[in-house]
Amino acid sequence: MLIREASALSEPAQTHLELLYEQGFEERLAPYDKQIFAYFKATAEEGLPRSRIMLARIYSHGLGVPPDLKRATNLLKGNQSEDAKTLLREIAASEHLNQPIGRNAKPEGNKSP
Repeated sequence: MLIREASALSEPAQTHLELLYEQGFEERLAPYDKQIFAYFKATAEEGLPRSRIMLARIYSHGLGVPPDLKRATNLLKGNQSEDAKTLLREIAASEHLNQPIGRNAKPEGNKSP
C-alpha cells in the first residue's frame, strides 16, 4: 500500500519509504528491502528527482548494494536541489580522500563484516 501511495508522489509516503528502506520495520521488514529498491530504481528511471536523489544516496553509501560513486554521480546530474548538491559534495570528498561514504564504510584493510 505504501509503495502505491509513494508512486502517486505523496511526499509523506516517499519520506516514510526512504526510512523503511534504510531502517526496516521491526521483524516485518528488513532494511534494504528489494521491493522498495525496485520502486526507487523504476521511479528514478522515469526521471523523478526525489527518487534519483534517494537512489544516488543508496549507491553512494552502499545501502544494500555495492557502493558505486560513478552511478550515484550520474543520477544527480542536472539536479540543482540542496539535497543533490550536498550528496555531490560528499561524493567528491570521498573520491578526494579515497574513502567510502557512510555508516557502511569500512577502513582500508578491514575486510571483516
